[in-house]
Amino acid sequence: MVVSDLNLDGANATVEEISSQGGTSFAIKTNLAVEEDIQKLIDIHSSSLW
Repeated sequence: MVVSDLNLDGANATVEEISSQGGTSFAIKTNLAVEEDIQKLIDIHSSSLW
C-alpha cells in the first residue's frame, strides 16, 4: 500500500501502524495540488517497484 500525504511524519506513522498489523506499505510525501507529485504516484503505482 502506498501512503501518500503532504505530512511525511503522519504518513510514516500510518506506515508503522500498517506494519504492526502485518501489512506492507511505504510513505511518500505528496501534494495533490502539484501535478508532478500526482505523476510520481502514478509512476510508482505503475512501476515494478510496487
